[in-house]
Amino acid sequence: VIGERDRDDGAQRIADFLKSHPHSFNAGLRHGVIVFSRWPIVSADSLRLGESPGVPAARVTVDWQGTPVTVLGLHLHWPIGPRASRLRNTELASVASFAAAHEGPLLVVGDFNVTPWSQHFREALEQSKLSDCAAGHGLAPSWPAQFPPLGIRIDHCWMSSHWRSVDVRLGPAHGSDHLPLIADLLKAD
Repeated sequence: VIGERDRDDGAQRIADFLKSHPHSFNAGLRHGVIVFSRWPIVSADSLRLGESPGVPAARVTVDWQGTPVTVLGLHLHWPIGPRASRLRNTELASVASFAAAHEGPLLVVGDFNVTPWSQHFREALEQSKLSDCAAGHGLAPSWPAQFPPLGIRIDHCWMSSHWRSVDVRLGPAHGSDHLPLIADLLKAD
């Protein structure tokens, strides 16, 4: 999932580097999200999170070995100032509500613009009935990419009980101010 893209040709420019992920869905321009997938996308739409008009999230269902898996890719508001923080928190609450009502395999991934130590993060995660893929796998400080020793994790992967997290690590810098978060998951037994 790629968030915060502002150029119309962004999907094509990124796709040129992701030959192993030939399927994609673009959920909007300004601060939108693009989901790239190895597996065929069987349905996709934009879902608005938070207060109207809300930030666009990409709701994508992929066919993973004959099983439909829903991926919600998102980029929440920066918590700069009280208004933006409130918007981000209502977006987190929307994610939690969506996840709690969802049936079937679900992954929620993207730039949450909140650390795992935040009360808002912990409450939303609990209400969502999902698990943090990174729990037990270290800090994974994904932002800012330019100075990792002072980094924090604001990029996250949440998973339904259909999955088991094997590893979460950071990928190499590729020009973004975020380092890629790579989560290795297996189907739960």
